[in-house]
Amino acid sequence: MTFNFAMQAIDQIINSAAKTFYMSAGKVNVPIVFRGPNGAASGVAAQHSQCFGAWYAHCPGLKVISPYSSEDHKGLLKAAIRDPDPVVFLENEILYGAQYPMSDEALSKDFIIPIGKAKIERPGNHLTVVAHSRAVELSLEAAKELSRVGIDIEVINLRTLRPLDEQTITKSVVKTKHLVTVEQGWPNSGIGSEICARIIESEAFYHLDAPPVRVTGVDVPMPYTKSLEIIALPQVSDIVAAVKKVLGLQTGCWTGWFCTTVMMPEECAYLELGMVTSLKGLQAYLNKYVRLGERAEVDLPVLGLEHGHCGPRGLERLLGFCMLIGFTVISTTYLIQSTNRKMTKVDEKESEAIVEEPEEVTSAGCRCRSTAMTTDAPPTNR
Repeated sequence: MTFNFAMQAIDQIINSAAKTFYMSAGKVNVPIVFRGPNGAASGVAAQHSQCFGAWYAHCPGLKVISPYSSEDHKGLLKAAIRDPDPVVFLENEILYGAQYPMSDEALSKDFIIPIGKAKIERPGNHLTVVAHSRAVELSLEAAKELSRVGIDIEVINLRTLRPLDEQTITKSVVKTKHLVTVEQGWPNSGIGSEICARIIESEAFYHLDAPPVRVTGVDVPMPYTKSLEIIALPQVSDIVAAVKKVLGLQTGCWTGWFCTTVMMPEECAYLELGMVTSLKGLQAYLNKYVRLGERAEVDLPVLGLEHGHCGPRGLERLLGFCMLIGFTVISTTYLIQSTNRKMTKVDEKESEAIVEEPEEVTSAGCRCRSTAMTTDAPPTNR
């Protein structure tokens, strides 16, 4: 039986199991695990494809687990059975047939994963993707696809929906400055909504360089027809599109790449900046690295300047900002490069395609030498 039929016992789960410990003043525990398939499977239509993660995570007194890998299932199920409180264990039917590697530690009979602790499945620096259950697999596939164009995604496997591992999520978002959540459930009042709300309400909000984006199932009952079922559920392409939206990149568009050397007068420290996310991101990196007297290279997608690409005007704003906070701009190289390619510095083979332009004074009041890479693509509108 799937969790879709748990509606027949919703009173016992919500009003009895979840509340007994509280109503007995802590004298009566309810050590029970509600385990079963949750979410969409394949061709089981509207009444058998619902994700109840947000439903149960909304209720105090319950612990809610949504595992992804084989290690998750083993370690978390053992933890749930040993827990003194009621635990809702949401499995995915499609994952029953999937095979995942097991570490030597996980094969041990004493292996347990603590409830409430997320796992970073894939470390990255450009953007944080938070997912649970089968959405983790889709997110990892999207991260692999995006890595081909130089976008480095960090994928977090929630494992537990209640309590949320807010610390792991926040730490990652502070590092990457971008957030995308992925889930199969409906968008209204979902797990992604809760994660975004907590980030916006915390200090992590001030580190964001763009609004978070949620990737969810479509807000309709699940269709039976396979072609419509695919549309109703989040796909890898949806995650890729969401990531590019947050980073200010669109498929086939052109983006700016610049390398700026700046010097703090008193400390004489230099900084090489690659693709910087925004003025706020630039300021953070300058403060973090230059004041420590270290050299650092930052390779992040451009965002928030000239609608996703850093044109001459955006470059002037960046250089002006450097001067505004007390740095001297030494030199700047500006290149045009497609987001469909790996976003790295131009190599020696491409050097012949670079046409150097004369030095000029920008409106920011600083001198820079610009270079433009010739391409067959039409120029972008700025």
